[in-house]
Amino acid sequence: MILDGGELSPIPQKDILSLILEEDNGVAEDSKLWIDGEDQKRYLTKSKARQLVCQISHGYRRAGLVRDRDSSADVLISFSENQVIGFASTLAVLAAGGIVATCPAQATSRELETRMTILKPTAVICSKATVEVAQETLRLTKSPFEIVLQDSATMNVCDVQGRSYLSHLEHDWGGL
Repeated sequence: MILDGGELSPIPQKDILSLILEEDNGVAEDSKLWIDGEDQKRYLTKSKARQLVCQISHGYRRAGLVRDRDSSADVLISFSENQVIGFASTLAVLAAGGIVATCPAQATSRELETRMTILKPTAVICSKATVEVAQETLRLTKSPFEIVLQDSATMNVCDVQGRSYLSHLEHDWGGL
């Protein structure tokens, strides 16, 4: 259910990507879809979430983290505490045609390495709090992967060198 002016409205009968990416689906563009529990000034509206999902998914595809659908599905591991930008980043992987696996933010490098061995992901999506463990895992594992750093304070998703995955172009939802 969606809280609308103090009243609950029915849950839309659509998948989450359609809910966000389709403009005319009965959900207002300024509806808050994700609110940070610790800082309520950080939130994503439907229109902002759509923009971020389309831009990040285009960036992930452009960087080769999620390849063409004709190839086997690419896995990205979400290894971050709960973040506003994490919502858009996770949906961007799905919108690009990838698979999202998770790893608790409290995991050790050995625990993350176990997931790496099994899943062979193209990338691990981290935060400032988890990036050191991901970097240690990169040194331990035989499977290379990219480290993606997401930050809700700046609303950016980038590689460890600071190159943003937020593309000025957007992945087209119509073809998904």
